[in-house]
Amino acid sequence: MLQTDTAFSDAVEAAVGRIEATTEAELVVVVSGRSGSYRDLSLLAGICAAALGLVVALFAPADFHAAWIPVDLMLLFAGVAWASRRLPWVMRHLASTDRKADQVDHAANAAFHEEAVHATRDRCGVLIYLSLLEDEIRVLPDVGVSGHVPPAILESLSWSFADTESLVRGLEALGEVLSEHLPSQGESENLISNAPRIHP
Repeated sequence: MLQTDTAFSDAVEAAVGRIEATTEAELVVVVSGRSGSYRDLSLLAGICAAALGLVVALFAPADFHAAWIPVDLMLLFAGVAWASRRLPWVMRHLASTDRKADQVDHAANAAFHEEAVHATRDRCGVLIYLSLLEDEIRVLPDVGVSGHVPPAILESLSWSFADTESLVRGLEALGEVLSEHLPSQGESENLISNAPRIHP
C-alpha cells in the first residue's frame, strides 16, 4: 500500500508545483485511508463469526463449559469485528465493488467542496482524490477545466498508486494533458497549497 510519509508529501508537492508552472489549472491532491466507515460490515462479520462459534460449541465432539460459551462468543464477535475494521485487505473483500465505488464518489465530491477546489480563480481547480482502502482514484475538474479538456481524455488516463513514483507518473501524465489543453498564460498566483491533504 502507498506510504503517505514525509517523502511522499514532498514528492507530490514538487510534482504539483512543476505541473502548475505549465498550466492554468490548480491541482489539489487528497489522500484518504478509506472513503467509508463500513462499520455495518464489521459488525456483520463479527455476528457471522459468533454464530459459527455457537454452531461449533453446540455440535462439535469436544466438550465446552456452558458458563464460558457466552463469554467466548462475545470475545469472538468483538475480535472479528475489530480485525475486519482495522485490516484494510479484509474490508476490501467484504465490501462490494459497487458500494466501494459509491463511497469513493461521495467522498470525492465532498472533498471537492471541503478543499474549496471550486473557489479558484476562473474555476480552474482539479481534485485528485485517492482512496487507499478501496484502491480507487477520482479526478474531478471544475468547469473552467472541463470546458477545455474533454472528459474522455481525463477518463482515459492510467493511474497507479502502488508507490510514490507510480502516483507521480500519473500526476505528470495529467499535467501533460492540462498543459496541452489549458496552457499557462504566464506566471500566475498559486492560490492553493501544493502539499497533499492526507486523511487517515
